[in-house]
Amino acid sequence: MRVVREEITRRGFLGIANSHTGSEITYDLLIGEAKKLGADDIINVRIDRTDASLHGTFDWLFGYTEKYAYTANALAIKYTKAVAGNLTDAASRPSGMGGGPGLSELTALQGPAEADPTPATQ
Repeated sequence: MRVVREEITRRGFLGIANSHTGSEITYDLLIGEAKKLGADDIINVRIDRTDASLHGTFDWLFGYTEKYAYTANALAIKYTKAVAGNLTDAASRPSGMGGGPGLSELTALQGPAEADPTPATQ
């Protein structure tokens, strides 16, 4: 998924901002776009900012325009299988993703790997 935004600021004498249009790209904007596609989450987020402004020697005196282009790329994902657990479990975990047992709980549930020292005979 790709999101593109443009931000333009017109500055006058001494760089005082006269007008501002457009916006930056935020994580919330990317999540909103992913939800429109029917996705549950996004991964591999990359946001690039390109400066398309033209600057001269006396810009501070006559005024100038700052122009930035933002391009965000992310992979929208949809979960296919629910993980056991509830939202109260998620609050105590550092990941914040919720559901399911944590790593320490998984190892406790599975127990240590035990190898049978005697080979099986038939």
